[in-house]
Amino acid sequence: MSCGVCRSPGCSAQLAYGEQRRRIEREEGGIPLTRLAVTTTRIPLSPEVVNSSRRRRSRRLWQVLPRLKLLPSPPITVTATSLSPAFPNECAEKGKKTKWLSNKTVDVTTLGNLCVDIVLNVPQLPPASVEEKFTYMKRLVAAPPDESYWEGGGNCNLTIAGARLGLHCVTLGHVGNEKFGHFLHRVLENEGIEHVDIQEEDNSPIGDDDYDGSTLLCWVLVDPSHQHAFCSRFDFNKNPAFSRIKQLPAGAKSVIQKSKALFVNGFAFDELAPSVVLDAMMCAQEAGCAVAFDPGPRAHTLFRSTVHNRNILEQLLCLCDILLLTADEAEVLTGMADPLASATALLSRGKLSKWVVLKLGADGCLIATSEGIYGAPAFKVDVVDTVGCGDSFAAAVMLGYNMRVSVPITTTIALANAVGAATAMGQGAGRNVASAAKVTDILSGIQQQRGKDSEEHLSISSFGTIMPDASPVKPFSIPMHTAAHDALNLLNITLNKSHSSEMLV
Repeated sequence: MSCGVCRSPGCSAQLAYGEQRRRIEREEGGIPLTRLAVTTTRIPLSPEVVNSSRRRRSRRLWQVLPRLKLLPSPPITVTATSLSPAFPNECAEKGKKTKWLSNKTVDVTTLGNLCVDIVLNVPQLPPASVEEKFTYMKRLVAAPPDESYWEGGGNCNLTIAGARLGLHCVTLGHVGNEKFGHFLHRVLENEGIEHVDIQEEDNSPIGDDDYDGSTLLCWVLVDPSHQHAFCSRFDFNKNPAFSRIKQLPAGAKSVIQKSKALFVNGFAFDELAPSVVLDAMMCAQEAGCAVAFDPGPRAHTLFRSTVHNRNILEQLLCLCDILLLTADEAEVLTGMADPLASATALLSRGKLSKWVVLKLGADGCLIATSEGIYGAPAFKVDVVDTVGCGDSFAAAVMLGYNMRVSVPITTTIALANAVGAATAMGQGAGRNVASAAKVTDILSGIQQQRGKDSEEHLSISSFGTIMPDASPVKPFSIPMHTAAHDALNLLNITLNKSHSSEMLV
């Protein structure tokens, strides 16, 4: 009998797989399991624990054991990339080119929020009053700097970081037919990112009469103390910039239906009517495409405005599979200052929520799931600029969520923290977000600290079961160097898969 991953006979992965299958079939009354997926679950074991066959397995505190799970119909399968000891890395490496059936050809699609950032150093940040700020922006627009000051902004940050992690990314949004639009197209094309415009093919107007359809600009202003301020026409619009778009065109919906995940952030409401955003999210849910929502600063404006806008926010929270936000934003939505409490409340509140991800900046992150809540501190690096850190962190979360069947959540946390840290080491976002090489350097450095006297004893912790209907899970922790090792393997596999995608059958 050959291994289902590497196809070689007598593989230890196959032996472990068969052992677990026989055990589960006995527990299920001998019912044969036909369509199977292999998932990996980290189970806390003491050094003296033995496995289900009563044989001593390992003296490591952490043991990753395979579990079998019936796939939903129709069957959706992915490239085998398990990183557990039961499925050795070399086994996964041999199997990474195995193409399993799937109708999802796009890893992540983003909705809206495409703009060109113009980054300027200024002696002081713009004034706070709306009138003075508008006059300030008009002076900037009248004399824009040359292309050396331009950068891809908004959702370009997430898609560039995602593409560098090996994801196939598509952006849905509007880009104008002028020098800024041509620049943005070049940036996306050079990074291997596809763009699908949400303007109808007849090129009919998409905004109010005062909007000429040009690419949206965002002025990123940095003072001598490295504080940032953002200035754009979004700050002064009464209506969404693309107010005449009442529904997404068929081409945009087709992309969503072919995607594994749709990413939406709160800035989408600066461009699109709430009904259009909700329509896109419902299209994704109906197509089996996971929805990720990051409200960003708009969490404050939506929650503290009209009853209508608060109802829209509640609908979004109910429609998303993944909710990403900062601790401050979570406090706004829940009234709870404690990150653990707010993450738990948001997970319970979202009808479809699988993951609630809290970005804690220098304190790392928390990910709450129905099985438990996990947290880890941030990696210590020399921070140059934090712009784009949250976006690139989110790209790694999307990768981990798409591969959650075979990748432990602790691996996702290690990878996401490393990607965010790598972005913080550069100046600005866009093409300056984390590269695969920088992420590899960070993870390799953590992995190599194992056993050294200078090792910082970082760990990823689980705080146990938080949902009343979940199976009991006791609190545990895993050394960061272990998670970094798995994250590095995951990154290598996704990059190899991306580079050899034309070889997949």
